[in-house]
Amino acid sequence: DFQNGFRKNRSCEDHILSLYNIINDRNVKRKPTFICFVDFKRAFDGTQRHKLWHKLRKIPQCHTCSIPEYD
Repeated sequence: DFQNGFRKNRSCEDHILSLYNIINDRNVKRKPTFICFVDFKRAFDGTQRHKLWHKLRKIPQCHTCSIPEYD
């Protein structure tokens, strides 16, 4: 459950805490962490989503695990 935008009782602070916990856990385990922040607001209004999903399915799932939450 990665989506917090426009949901009751959810806020930016929820994401910040989740991200903090993930980074902290990975630091304790001495694992490298790479983070990419992307603002998808209105980015795909004119996109044919079925074609986009077809392309994304070729990417390993570990890199795209949270993307379906925004469909």
